[in-house]
Amino acid sequence: MTKCAVMAENLTIRINNTSIIANLSFCIPYSSITLISGPSGSGKTTLLKTIAGLIPVVYSRYSISGRIKTLGLKPPQALMRGLVSYIPQDPLSFFISASVKSELRFIKQNIPLLQPVQSKLIHELSDGQKYHLLIFSALSKAKVILLDEPTSHIDPWILQEIMHQLERFCDNNRVVIIVDHRVSLLKKYVDQHIILKGNAWKIANWRIKSPLFPETNNDTTGEVITLRNVSVSFNGNPVLKNINLNVIEKTLASIIGKNGSGKTTLLRVIAGLEKPIKGEVNVCGRIFYIPQSPVYWFSTNTVEDEIKLFRRLWNTDISVKQTLEIFGLKHLIKRNPYALSVGEARRLSLALAYVSGADIILVDEPTLGIDEESKETLKTVLSMMRANRTIVVVTHDIAFGSSFAKVYRLREGRIECYEYL
Repeated sequence: MTKCAVMAENLTIRINNTSIIANLSFCIPYSSITLISGPSGSGKTTLLKTIAGLIPVVYSRYSISGRIKTLGLKPPQALMRGLVSYIPQDPLSFFISASVKSELRFIKQNIPLLQPVQSKLIHELSDGQKYHLLIFSALSKAKVILLDEPTSHIDPWILQEIMHQLERFCDNNRVVIIVDHRVSLLKKYVDQHIILKGNAWKIANWRIKSPLFPETNNDTTGEVITLRNVSVSFNGNPVLKNINLNVIEKTLASIIGKNGSGKTTLLRVIAGLEKPIKGEVNVCGRIFYIPQSPVYWFSTNTVEDEIKLFRRLWNTDISVKQTLEIFGLKHLIKRNPYALSVGEARRLSLALAYVSGADIILVDEPTLGIDEESKETLKTVLSMMRANRTIVVVTHDIAFGSSFAKVYRLREGRIECYEYL
């Protein structure tokens, strides 16, 4: 009989008497990697926090029934003994030190992939570099590692090395549990796959589909974004080097690159939020910029009010009802934006861009926190919006970004146009 490192029997998790997960049973064996996937709002992060011992101790509105054990202990006991390490979707608040060098000294680790940035402060790292540092910090002490959406933060170029490191970690009777939407990127590393959907669940075989992005030829009417010899430096360190970029009206373009390659900086330059040290930036039209973490924008109490607010601020008459239907938010009309899942918040941010009527929409990592089903919806919506907008997306999701009609690669501060990776 397989010995379970983490087990659940008829586990039910509720918040305010509303069931999120019902009668879930599983056994996660020692020396294994398990993936938990499912649509946004299906309870993936809730389950991970329960395994970690954070629910219901820290999150007191939750209640659980049934049985769950982590290394033979109640999850809060395993957490208090330092046996479990939980890495959340938003990793910034979990660092001990202010600089990379002092953080590495604290965890007594030498991480080759982070050697080039050892002189930096933590807040100067890219999202992926922060997450990378957290993973190796967790490996230094815990026996069960819980990762929430790692591929949203780590680009595919370094994901393979990190997953191999996690495999070696598991060889010593340890366990890794990953919550993630990008099943296709992780399936070759994973021993078990738990799929959540509402109050239903199953442990199933892989079923992956990757349809191509629907795209048509452009009606070329002129350049709306032009960058000429643009360079950006931070503290004397070059980030962008002599960037030349031309984007045609009604184009759907993607810019692909590794974590830390300057993708966000480039998008902020186009948006006018970052000034280059040299070069020329010309943009024709109103811009709507969606950052990696759009949840911090929200300022009203309901999804409906948020959309109405942006429609008023941008002085448009686009239908609120139609916007809610297009972006799959109709059932969340009275939900507080801060109570949305990561994927739902991402859809709301795109809905706000849509209702603004902006001429140019700039989106930073749109697939972050979005499941495969929502990603297909995103593709359809972007294709529809492109009919009368110019859209530029930056991403490290190769499969998503490379399916666009116009694809650029940002590498070592320089940009190039290409067809295949």
